[in-house]
Amino acid sequence: MKHVMKQSRLTYLTLLIVLIPLLSGCGVVTPVPTTMPAATVAPTTIAATTKEGDHRGIAPTPATQPVPPLYRDCVSGEISQTLVFDDLHQSHPGRPDTAFVTAGHRLYVIGDIDGGFRPRKNPYERTEAELACHPPAGDLGGVWAQPGKALDGYVYVLKVGDEVWPLLDATQFTQGLSHIEFIFQRDGLTAVRRDFVPDDVPALFTSLSVRNDGDAPVPLQVALYSFFDLQDAKLSRVGPRHNKGEHVKYTDGHIITSAFSTDNWAVILGGDYPPAHGQVITPAGGHPVGELAYETTL
Repeated sequence: MKHVMKQSRLTYLTLLIVLIPLLSGCGVVTPVPTTMPAATVAPTTIAATTKEGDHRGIAPTPATQPVPPLYRDCVSGEISQTLVFDDLHQSHPGRPDTAFVTAGHRLYVIGDIDGGFRPRKNPYERTEAELACHPPAGDLGGVWAQPGKALDGYVYVLKVGDEVWPLLDATQFTQGLSHIEFIFQRDGLTAVRRDFVPDDVPALFTSLSVRNDGDAPVPLQVALYSFFDLQDAKLSRVGPRHNKGEHVKYTDGHIITSAFSTDNWAVILGGDYPPAHGQVITPAGGHPVGELAYETTL
């Protein structure tokens, strides 16, 4: 669920990504506000309205505006890594492209401690040439709910005037038992991203808190870009055949994605409050990218 709340100079956004493989054929569940009782959640037919060739809602638009990157190339320096286990706190420096994993029983996320999502494959298959600069091409990273993938990754972007700040340069990363946390700082603004995966639900909660430490109010746009990639695991599949693409549409404040290969595979993004705007961008030769944007003043 996307939740936006203003308090003093803090803005909170919470996104719930739901991936439902539906191998049992129990139907697609629509997102509901957190204030609604759980009993109101009911099956719907989202997949039936987004079959191949049907783009109801707002169709994907050409990439007339830049899509932010999912990671920084060939970075140097170090990031503070902290492990928090009850009263135990251990910290040490790490490379920005160091991988993290946060997982439940039905969904897991593989990314990098600077906030990015670099393409990865089995580390035992890497070559010295690949390790020299660019990460190896591969699909290990992103958001997975086996046997299907939901996203190659996601990135928050802050926009202040003409300045665009993709949150891919964390200065501190914390791994806790329940969640992970990234801290970003620039020009008087501090942003904190927290990600949480429940134990037994195929869902990802990612929240962002932004603080303005300056003296003057700052008009701010916060956009979340989600890079969709509905693909099957290499040795299994969700539908009767391996999936070769996805339908993505923005409608009523939600971004809804369904696989070409089966009706029983969907990803839903949305929440309690509608964004200022949303759209689906299709870069040339790439998978669709969904954008949900919120506006406020800190």
